[in-house]
Amino acid sequence: MTRVCLIGDSHLAALKLAWNTLVQEFPDFTLDFFAAPGKTLDGLSVSDGQLVPGSHPLAGSLKLTSGGKSTIAGDYDRYVIHGLELGVPAALEISRKYRAERHAKDWRTPISDDCYAEAVRGAARATLAGRTLVKLRAITTAPIFVCPTPMADARNQKIRQAMVETGEARDVVRLFVEGCERLARASEARFLSQPDETLEADGIGTKASLSSAPARFHAELAAKNDNSHMNTAYGEAVLRKALMAAA
Repeated sequence: MTRVCLIGDSHLAALKLAWNTLVQEFPDFTLDFFAAPGKTLDGLSVSDGQLVPGSHPLAGSLKLTSGGKSTIAGDYDRYVIHGLELGVPAALEISRKYRAERHAKDWRTPISDDCYAEAVRGAARATLAGRTLVKLRAITTAPIFVCPTPMADARNQKIRQAMVETGEARDVVRLFVEGCERLARASEARFLSQPDETLEADGIGTKASLSSAPARFHAELAAKNDNSHMNTAYGEAVLRKALMAAA
């Protein structure tokens, strides 16, 4: 039996609910889910071969999502990090600042294209996922897989328009994926990109149908469609890809 530990934020709910369906498809796996909202997981620290919570709220979130466990052990066969700020918006912000610099009419010297590309790639290192990966690698030599936060629903016009306005949306996505791959390799992990079947044809948004009835750890939030949290169908696509890689 392969024991898999999944670590993430609120987006991990889609994968946890998906496991109810996929458990029959992967009978040789057992999964434990550890999640906490927002940046709360930054409170994890390495201690005696485990990741331990630094606050009662974090411990409570871990217990709630894992079914009673408040620490993340280093003896799982596989680990999956999902979300934790590892998404395109961070890279998009760098792209918008870059364009502003390029067109600024003052004394500043605009950054070079190479510098811009490196900044977009490097955006992955500054995420909570990057910090969590380093901590996790400190307690285990097991395979680790890193999955990004889902791209916003294609109906999220604010983010979509911002990406289109840069004039280089596909380049932002490509460079950020390269940054995620570098991040993973630096810790001898593997980056798993968002499944192609979940993306719109232009590759810069998740299919609108996948944010309908989003999966959430707290029932009162499930009724709120924010165009960024995805449903069980999305979770199935991501979790299936992760488990097939982990097999």
